[in-house]
Amino acid sequence: MKTFITDGANLLGSNLYKLLSDSFNGNVISGNFSTEYLDTLLLSLETEKPDVVIHNLEINNLRNCEENPKKAFKINSLLTRDIAATMASMDSIMIYISSFQVFSGKKGEAYYEFDRPDPANVYGWSKWWGEHYVSSMIKKHFNLRLPVLFGLEGDTQDNLLLKTDVDSLKRQLDPVFANVTNPTWSIHVAKTIQQLLSTSGWGTYHIGNTGTATPGQFVKAIIEEKGLSAHMVIQQEKNGFDNYRYKVLQSAYLPFNNVVRDLPNWRDALKECLSPGLKYPGNCH
Repeated sequence: MKTFITDGANLLGSNLYKLLSDSFNGNVISGNFSTEYLDTLLLSLETEKPDVVIHNLEINNLRNCEENPKKAFKINSLLTRDIAATMASMDSIMIYISSFQVFSGKKGEAYYEFDRPDPANVYGWSKWWGEHYVSSMIKKHFNLRLPVLFGLEGDTQDNLLLKTDVDSLKRQLDPVFANVTNPTWSIHVAKTIQQLLSTSGWGTYHIGNTGTATPGQFVKAIIEEKGLSAHMVIQQEKNGFDNYRYKVLQSAYLPFNNVVRDLPNWRDALKECLSPGLKYPGNCH
């Protein structure tokens, strides 16, 4: 099964490339396309004619999307539309990586697949329109909504787990976009996608580890696992966060799927992720 990953360099893409290369005997294409040259990506899809495309290329910086909404919709929505049209013409499978940001957080409890999206920011709207194009244009599709991901791969600049001091971690606490989420190990998402590919249960799914965390709780857990001091981070959260948006994802459908395995609590996943000497991690129970 020839598989094409539109961004093989980011956290999830790098995990998917390693995992699926083993499963599909190396028949996986890892894309590394600039968002400035989208025609190159579409031309590559037409040339390679993959059986599966995993579309995870996006603009996901919330501030950048708010400041450049036209670019956000061009990349996150219209490019997705064009990829869906291309893959539909080949009768191929499309997996679209979406986000918990399609929800506002006003519900006050966990969101399921049947909850109506109500984005509160440009990024969320652009991802929701991407979902709309995929579900309306191609039969063989999976729209996968994901929480905040963590792991040890991908871009090192913004990867929390690769920060080595408290100050670097503290700078990640942004009260403007504060959400309660269920942080999720990217390895677990990659394995779930691998499992879904053996089914034909097309549609929208939420994938995430169990449990919940505020930004400060998540950063505090990283600091504890690394053996650093957490006092400054705890104080920052107490002073800087008054109102959270509750954007936790849970699945109403995956627990009834005989192929997909249940995912553990995010804190257990974080501990396993940071365990020294772990060669091929990500046990799903």
